[in-house]
Amino acid sequence: MYGIIIAVIASATAFLLHMAIISSGIIRVRQTHRIRKLIAHGKLLSVIWALVGVAFAFVYNSAIGSDALISDASSVKAVFESIYGVVFFGMLFFIYLSFYYVADRSVSSRIMISIETAPQKRLTFEELKGVYNVETKYNNELKGMVEGGFIRREGDYYINTAKGTVLARLAGGYKRIFRLGKGG
Repeated sequence: MYGIIIAVIASATAFLLHMAIISSGIIRVRQTHRIRKLIAHGKLLSVIWALVGVAFAFVYNSAIGSDALISDASSVKAVFESIYGVVFFGMLFFIYLSFYYVADRSVSSRIMISIETAPQKRLTFEELKGVYNVETKYNNELKGMVEGGFIRREGDYYINTAKGTVLARLAGGYKRIFRLGKGG
């Protein structure tokens, strides 16, 4: 049980560190290149969570006691709880990455924010089209995929790179298995 409690505290600490570092401007992430922005945040998050992970391991080891893992009859239980705490910490990290990605890239989030910040907290379809330009969205997505090396542009055409082909096949297989439809 200590592992889960310490993992939750460590995860909350990592979240707060990420928020403090970005909002303070200590590290500035340029908004102009979407893939570079994601890579910069990904690197920062990885460093934060790795450092907090080391602190998590130290605190957890101190809470359980290093002698308990070596000499105690319940060492198997202690090892299992340690592994469980580390796995739980990792799960929280990936949940946070998913939330970050949705908040950053989701069309639905953007629309809901636009409605929430509207003077009367409501917008018509035509007003939403004015707030959220679909052509800009497509251009940004394509630009990001080119920058990320997933596609390349040849004249008026976009072509998958090897990396894009692999990702398309993985995503397509996943969508078929889970019957997600075309999406978008």
